[in-house]
Amino acid sequence: MRPGNPLLLQPRDASEVWIASPKLLGRILLRDRLRPESRDLIAQLHAAGIKTIMLTGDKSGAAQEMGRETGVGEVLSQFRPEEKVAAIQRLKANGATVAMIGDGVLMNDKLESFLTARSLSVRARRIIRQNMLISLGVITFMSLATIIGFAVPLSLVERGGTKPIQPVHKVRTASQ
Repeated sequence: MRPGNPLLLQPRDASEVWIASPKLLGRILLRDRLRPESRDLIAQLHAAGIKTIMLTGDKSGAAQEMGRETGVGEVLSQFRPEEKVAAIQRLKANGATVAMIGDGVLMNDKLESFLTARSLSVRARRIIRQNMLISLGVITFMSLATIIGFAVPLSLVERGGTKPIQPVHKVRTASQ
């Protein structure tokens, strides 16, 4: 084939693989298919204030097209695996919290489960903080009561003072 042959032009939205042997020369163009839920997931991440970055080994044109279709905030392409790791380490070193959501081609991730997991972890963190504050409040109250001479019932001391409020806690965590 001669230079300039239209068969040698690479479509902007595809990656290519060349096959060569003494009797054969061929090129395979590969295009990723956008998962139907991807665009909505990215929009939900942005709505939650989460920055999105796509790290890929794909050629720049194909990566930019996929990034445009999904709405990803930033596209970094033509990365080898070790370069992806280095990019994630740089993000972390700059103070970013990083969550990697697998490879849409090689892994059959349920992308929508990321938002569910994030929501559960935010809720769990809020409940843990509330529980810590309640416990510290009870301990402070019991300590002050003891210092000023009030008798603290043994049942409060036995359970760290939280036994009377456990039913309230169960209702609170179930309703959130």
